[in-house]
Amino acid sequence: MTREFQKIIKTAEINIKEIHESDLLILKQTVFPDGNDNDIENIYNSISAGGIQEIESIRVYKGKYFVKMRFYGEGYFTLEGTHVDIVSVGHVINMKNGQLLYTPQNDDTEYISMTQKDY
Repeated sequence: MTREFQKIIKTAEINIKEIHESDLLILKQTVFPDGNDNDIENIYNSISAGGIQEIESIRVYKGKYFVKMRFYGEGYFTLEGTHVDIVSVGHVINMKNGQLLYTPQNDDTEYISMTQKDY
């Protein structure tokens, strides 16, 4: 392995770690504002597997956590207690009942405006 290639790999690992930490921080502040964040890592692992990554902001509306992401646009997830139930990204449901779908489903849920202030 060349030095240049090793440098690229190290940079990518650092970027992934920074994204992970940033996403966790936003998730903690939104889902568990009281600080009880014991299950936050499991929640993050589930929503990221469903396609929610590089989170810029989260808005909670009628039991759904609407997410704006840097590169992947918008989506939402729902929780049953502290377990992820549904993950939808770009109007495509990738996860139901906490399980990734073999065949994603169209989602006609109307996403809320991520710039709107009044909920």
